[in-house]
Amino acid sequence: MTREELPIQLDEDTVFQSIAADGRRLRMVFTIPDDITSLEAGIENWLAQDYCPNERFGIELRKGGVIILSYQHANGTVVQEYEITVDNCSA
Repeated sequence: MTREELPIQLDEDTVFQSIAADGRRLRMVFTIPDDITSLEAGIENWLAQDYCPNERFGIELRKGGVIILSYQHANGTVVQEYEITVDNCSA
């Protein structure tokens, strides 16, 4: 996937809007509907399970990389942000 292919509708509520790298930090921005004001408890563990395998970002995380997942409303209001590091991969 390339930036030119974004935005991508991932599911009924989530649109993958953008991706940007800054050094070892990779930031992904997702938009969700305005009526969603928080994400379910425990989602950070699920996200870590999804992003930590080597075929995703595990190698980069073990080299000190950080993935920031930002869930926002269309107007840019941040609902929740998650930071995934190698420490999350062993949880």
